[in-house]
Amino acid sequence: MAVIYDETIIYTGVERLYARANTRIATYTLLGVGIGLSIGYVMAGLLGEVAEGRMPYEALCILLFAGIGFSIGRERAFVLRLRAQTALCQLKIEENTRAASVVSTS
Repeated sequence: MAVIYDETIIYTGVERLYARANTRIATYTLLGVGIGLSIGYVMAGLLGEVAEGRMPYEALCILLFAGIGFSIGRERAFVLRLRAQTALCQLKIEENTRAASVVSTS
């Protein structure tokens, strides 16, 4: 079975990597918000705060963990974008090499 080179597969893969990178940031940020809300709620409960006094602890934990989640998500998204750019670079190398080989054989 002969395998035929198809550059559209690489372009599709690159688009998927970029889509995953964009959702990775949002996912980790929302995960950080959820963890921060949970930890803030538990921390306020352990400190014996009444319902009105919980808000500063929860807000602080939400901001802290959302920031951590955003940072982790951004780094993981960068790795995915780097893989996409590497694939595009290899595709361009192949295109340029193919064009050069056609010119040199003519």
